[in-house]
Amino acid sequence: MLKKALFVVVGFSIIGGLMFGSKLPHLVGDLYSNARNMGDQLVSVDAKIGHARKDIKALDKDVRKLMHDIAKEEVKCEDLREEVSKKSQALSKLHIHMEVLNDHLNTGSSQHFVATNGKNYTGVQVKQDLATSLKQYKTNQTMLDAMEKQLDSRVAILETAQEKLEETKRAKAELFGELEALEAEHRMNEVAKMTSEFKLDDSRLSKAKEAIKKLRSEIRVEGSLVNQISTSGQIPTVPTETDNLDDITVQYEAFFGKTSAVASK
Repeated sequence: MLKKALFVVVGFSIIGGLMFGSKLPHLVGDLYSNARNMGDQLVSVDAKIGHARKDIKALDKDVRKLMHDIAKEEVKCEDLREEVSKKSQALSKLHIHMEVLNDHLNTGSSQHFVATNGKNYTGVQVKQDLATSLKQYKTNQTMLDAMEKQLDSRVAILETAQEKLEETKRAKAELFGELEALEAEHRMNEVAKMTSEFKLDDSRLSKAKEAIKKLRSEIRVEGSLVNQISTSGQIPTVPTETDNLDDITVQYEAFFGKTSAVASK
């Protein structure tokens, strides 16, 4: 099965090479890009928002790792700072010790040097001690310089890491805020789309109103014709009611509670 698949791939490659020549890699790249764009279009906006939220949430892992590394580096810097301080103090004490020995030798005194423990030391012993102390001082000073440079470098790296941490936190907050705004805009677009889908076609409504209007007119015309047909050709037998005007004044004054002057005569 694998040999068959390899044979098919090699066959297509040979055919493609013969047909398109040097353009084949570009064509393959275009096909891949088009397929990728088509696949991207098939993914819904809601799914893309969900993926983006996961990507932003994944930054928490980087933030935690960076915070852990910073904490470890802070401890190392503090330990190195204490070591530098101790070595600097030791050098200061050694320097004071050499100053005492050197001052004794510079006085030109032939007397023995009396130490703080009460012992006496010859001039040769003082010179040997001073030489040994000076050699030790130079060595320790070189070590101290190297440690101070190392401390400065580590502090600079620590500060850079702290800036990177703050930048990552700020970028995460900005990305999350932008995503929230885009999601809100998407929801508004969805509501607008639903509104347009629910909108009734005005042309259909106008046609329905016109049909009702025509139907109303037709029915009323039909009723008028029926009335005309039912009353045409008949002799009127019902007397037409007329108002009795002979006693209209009596009716008027009786209604308003007055006595007619004509009636009183």
